[in-house]
Amino acid sequence: MTLDLIDESLIQKKFVFDKSELNEKFSQLFDEIPQQYVELTVSIVEMAQKELDVRFDSSIYLALSDHITYAVRRYKKNENLKNALLFEII
Repeated sequence: MTLDLIDESLIQKKFVFDKSELNEKFSQLFDEIPQQYVELTVSIVEMAQKELDVRFDSSIYLALSDHITYAVRRYKKNENLKNALLFEII
């Protein structure tokens, strides 16, 4: 594993969790998520917060980024998931 140095003046957001053990686990998960999906998540959350005039818990960043990552992977592999609750959504 190689470590890249980061210019700290370019950092726009930091995600910090309450417990150090959670910090480490979430940090590992964030390392597996492509940066473009994290950036997309930040944009979505900021827009939703502004439009809905609400504040989401910071855990939404990891959850939504992870969801987007796996949705794109399934799409690229042409894997379709059946939605058992589709009849309730339509």
